[in-house]
Amino acid sequence: MSNPKFQKRIKNELEDLNKNEEDIIYAGPNNDLNKYQWKVIIKGPKGTPYESGNFELKVDLPDNYPFGGPRIKFVSKIFHANISYDGDICRCVFFYNWAPTSYIKDILKKLINLLKN
Repeated sequence: MSNPKFQKRIKNELEDLNKNEEDIIYAGPNNDLNKYQWKVIIKGPKGTPYESGNFELKVDLPDNYPFGGPRIKFVSKIFHANISYDGDICRCVFFYNWAPTSYIKDILKKLINLLKN
């Protein structure tokens, strides 16, 4: 991941995630040493049992990102039929048609929609 082009893409994605997103409260690296492990906090969607909550997710970018898709997992405990007790998200449900032109923001939006349904 030392390619400057990919570094710029990651930086741009983080900036985009933190711009006026109603449902995404925060997105950023877990620490300054590893830019490829992110912490994301989303709001529970309005009109759902999750409405009053904020939920932390862990996003791990693979070494071949963006050619390989991120791994996303709930850190916060959440009760949902498609999310395991350990926070793993059922991949078959909604988003793992990853392509290098895909963006993490799109996956997070789909995840928020999953919580709405």
